[in-house]
Amino acid sequence: MIKEYKRKEENKKEQLRQQKEKEEQKRQRKAARAAARERHRINLLLERITASTMAGQGLEEFNPATTKIYDIRDPEAKRDGIFVIGGFVGELIITFTCLLDYILANPQNTNFMFTTEAIENFLKDLLITENFADGCITLHLAHNPSGQEGDDLLSVDEDTLAKFASSRGK
Repeated sequence: MIKEYKRKEENKKEQLRQQKEKEEQKRQRKAARAAARERHRINLLLERITASTMAGQGLEEFNPATTKIYDIRDPEAKRDGIFVIGGFVGELIITFTCLLDYILANPQNTNFMFTTEAIENFLKDLLITENFADGCITLHLAHNPSGQEGDDLLSVDEDTLAKFASSRGK
């Protein structure tokens, strides 16, 4: 009688194990199907984005002899080539994007402040260590920020220059 009872108990345990195994397999299949559906949705979205951005554009073979490549800051560039962001501008974009990603990824950095002194030190360090050419940063002003024609730009204090730059020359 004890043997029969143990056998029944083991059968019940085996049935429970098999049932749990089936449920786990079912859950895994369901998760795999959901992942496949998500991959399919992402591929459809990628196709839509590509179709909408490339809709009016023709595809051409790249030929360095005929294709012109312009720096994004080239004032004499025409719309007959490829524009690239490189050099100092590209370095700034990459650096500030990485800094923003780092700040957003770590909640303890939400109070981070990039002071004017820190920006100035960062730019000096970047220009010196990366050996950028003289004149890679150029500030073109429509008129003198002090309002007087004869004044030297170096005599303008930082606050006046900052207000002038933020007002877009109005």
